[in-house]
Amino acid sequence: MIKATLEGFTDDIYELECPHCAAGMKIAVGRFGCYSQVWDGDKELRRELRPAVAEELTGTGRWMHRTAVRDGQEALADGIAHLFGAAECPVCASVFNIADEYTHANRPAVLIDRVPPRPKDTGAGASPATRQAVSVWGPTLRRERSRADRDRDGVDVG
Repeated sequence: MIKATLEGFTDDIYELECPHCAAGMKIAVGRFGCYSQVWDGDKELRRELRPAVAEELTGTGRWMHRTAVRDGQEALADGIAHLFGAAECPVCASVFNIADEYTHANRPAVLIDRVPPRPKDTGAGASPATRQAVSVWGPTLRRERSRADRDRDGVDVG
């Protein structure tokens, strides 16, 4: 299955930022080499990638590598070992895990619930701020929900 999906894999380039100095770099993996690269004007700064040891891979990396080896895809297995390995920043020389940084850089934004939570204690024991929040938000939100439910159910909101 992985063979049919990635049979044409020969090389790829990923763009990342160094997690320590924020230098924009390219991570190259494939037949033309496995390295991290930064351009400083017209001068190329390049460091070789450090592939993960196959026996030390875990999770998705281990599964992908084992499947590529099983299917006889040596170039793919080597590329996976490099992608789940480490890169050295050509600018600040810090070393970081490529897969972790790629995942972090491409993570979807987190949705934030903009409706304030409804306080649990709204009685005499509640703080003045809590009672004010309930008087401002609680009934309004409840009334709007109630009207929406009535409209949906075809009941006169009147």
